[in-house]
Amino acid sequence: MLTFYYNNLNHDQKKRTDHKIALWSNTSIDIVKEVLSKMNPPINIVNGEIALHANTLNRIENNIRKPLDHCTKKKY
Repeated sequence: MLTFYYNNLNHDQKKRTDHKIALWSNTSIDIVKEVLSKMNPPINIVNGEIALHANTLNRIENNIRKPLDHCTKKKY
């Protein structure tokens, strides 16, 4: 198991990480890429697969949802 910070990954690993999290969170890859580059979370690579801790995923999801919640709030 290797642990890297997001900003230290190579281009292909970043692309795979962005795609995996975008599919999981059901958001665009651009939003995920922006959030990950700001957060720079630790990412584990196990047998060539990207692995993230549950707490890291929760933090990423909260940061993705912040701008989206602002756009979807109903005004009465």
